[in-house]
Amino acid sequence: MYVRTPRGMIPKRLLRPSVADISGSGDCNPGILLTDKGSRIGVVFVPTEYDETKGEMHFIINGVDQGPCTKDIPLDKAPLHVVIDVYGTTKQIRIIQLYGIVSLQNACRDAILLNIKPQNIDKLPLPERLKNFLRGQD
Repeated sequence: MYVRTPRGMIPKRLLRPSVADISGSGDCNPGILLTDKGSRIGVVFVPTEYDETKGEMHFIINGVDQGPCTKDIPLDKAPLHVVIDVYGTTKQIRIIQLYGIVSLQNACRDAILLNIKPQNIDKLPLPERLKNFLRGQD
């Protein structure tokens, strides 16, 4: 349940919308529309199998890989920047950077969430503040 990227594997759950984004619960909402609040658009560059210096750009919409939208992008020439035009179709945008150095706190949260279902967070023997952190309400 990971998306392979040039910088490693990203848990697909980070790219899925959840009702928590809308209502505060933690359940995934498979019927969310691209323009709904809480919808997530991801962009990843995946190295090609035949040439690691070239890649494909994939859009991931609400956790579903839409496949390559362009190919043979030179990955070794310069930093890559993505522009997504959402003007006129959205009411709110929040940028979530998935790359970078992960703090120990976030690495622990990811490890815990890989092993339990979101609805079971309340059953953990943890202080409420840590449960809120696990829910992303930090």
